Amino acid sequence: MELLEVKSENTFISNSTVHNFDLIPKTMKKIKVISKHLFKQKLWNTQELYIERSSV
Repeated sequence: MELLEVKSENTFISNSTVHNFDLIPKTMKKIKVISKHLFKQKLWNTQELYIERSSV
């Protein structure tokens, strides 16, 4: 699984590329369900991130 490194509330790094959450398709726009535990670790896997974002 690919891991993401969170750089800020809006930005994460994946494979050394910076991505902004605002640029992700609107179907995957929501991020509030990501757990505080994962956010504090600043790591979570891509699949979980997209599933959680798209299910809000």
